[in-house]
Amino acid sequence: MVDAAAQTADVVATRQRAEQGDASALYLLATRYGPLSVVVTLASLYPASTVILARLVLGERLNAWQAVGVACALVAIALIVGGSRPF
Repeated sequence: MVDAAAQTADVVATRQRAEQGDASALYLLATRYGPLSVVVTLASLYPASTVILARLVLGERLNAWQAVGVACALVAIALIVGGSRPF
């Protein structure tokens, strides 16, 4: 007989694989239909989203350098998404 913890672990692992597949498909769509320079730059900022989610969901504390890094990433996202206008 399989215990409940093993079943839960299997369900979580299956869900994570499905979400990873969805993320990969969305990334491929973005690179195909969006400007590659913007898509790749925004995708490279995924560690900042992990830190933000850890703060919001798990209540993790950020040290000063982490907070500065997240703030810089958010500013970068705003500048990238806002578009570039020549001076």
